[in-house]
Amino acid sequence: MIRRMLRALLGFGSPPADDPVVLPSTSAPASPRSSALTASDSPQTNNNLVVVGENGEPYTLLQRSIDNGIETLLLGRSDGSQITLPLTDLSLKGAGTWLLTDAVRDARGLVIPVVEERLEVSRERVETGRVRISKSVESREVVVDDPLKRESVRIEHVPINQVVTGEVPQVREEGDVTVIPILEERVVTRTELVLVEEVRIHRDHSEYHDPQRVTLRKEVVAVDRFGEDGKPMPA
Repeated sequence: MIRRMLRALLGFGSPPADDPVVLPSTSAPASPRSSALTASDSPQTNNNLVVVGENGEPYTLLQRSIDNGIETLLLGRSDGSQITLPLTDLSLKGAGTWLLTDAVRDARGLVIPVVEERLEVSRERVETGRVRISKSVESREVVVDDPLKRESVRIEHVPINQVVTGEVPQVREEGDVTVIPILEERVVTRTELVLVEEVRIHRDHSEYHDPQRVTLRKEVVAVDRFGEDGKPMPA
């Protein structure tokens, strides 16, 4: 009752119904205050701290710290923006509620974090199956029947019995026949060179077939596929 009378006299009035309720101070304020703090209003004695704006918008206390003996607050709003300021910049509104004026907020500036999503793509190797390749050798017989050539020699003796009066006959070729002159000396009243005979060598060409069996080998590839479970897969 005494507190309500003091609030009415000092002009604070009762707090709005929507304002959060915090732990009250152990002693009522004796006179209007703006940014001046007492021991009962310090962060060491108040476990909860309610900060609102001039239009009643709430601020969330994100962090409290002491920098060079000055209590510093990190406040956040529902839109994700943040502001850092000393506790002395706040004005006591009443019942543990502190007012952050627009002038102080604009002077300090709101920090609005900008967040984006980034896609991180990774790849990994996965064994989906196995392939086993084996080779085998198959044998088969083929018949080779290519024509072969054979050369034979037939000797023919041709009697000549002609006296050589000019140059001595030499070995000569007449087509496929090699002619070899056979000479002898005969004793007559005079010595004369007589061509006794010629040996004619004929080359006869013929074709014949001599089939032979030849074994040929060929490599055959067999492929066996295995699934992830190690079992053979159907072909």
